[in-house]
Amino acid sequence: MKPISDFIAKKAILPEMKSRDKEGAIGELAQLLSNAYDNLDTKELYNLLLAREELCSTAMDGGMAIPHAKTSSVHGICGAFARSINGVEYGSSANEKTHLFFVLISPDKSAGLHLMALAQISRSFQDPTFRERIMQVNTVDEIYHLITGQ
Repeated sequence: MKPISDFIAKKAILPEMKSRDKEGAIGELAQLLSNAYDNLDTKELYNLLLAREELCSTAMDGGMAIPHAKTSSVHGICGAFARSINGVEYGSSANEKTHLFFVLISPDKSAGLHLMALAQISRSFQDPTFRERIMQVNTVDEIYHLITGQ
């Protein structure tokens, strides 16, 4: 299994989202990804992520969401992380606001790697202490260090 640092760059971390609703958050995540990685189109990412959310929300209990999609526009997994201090109405089953977003974009034909990356992120963010620490730090470097261990 690849370390998280293999699929997220510091420039793909947003310490404070502005959006308060799902569509706005997806737009910010799509923009973050397209700014951080070559060959990614904001509109395409927005449409892919929104379509995935319409199937079933990627929000999890504990204030976390892992929006994800596949596209032929990438050759490896691309990740981004964003945090919302105030929270986003994102559709969690517990009706709680979502504060932490880890978004993954994978190649069309990478089902195995895609699922392993989702599982790895999910395991990391299941720890309430870990989520709390991410909410308490302030800088991109601090967030990157917590997420990747580097």
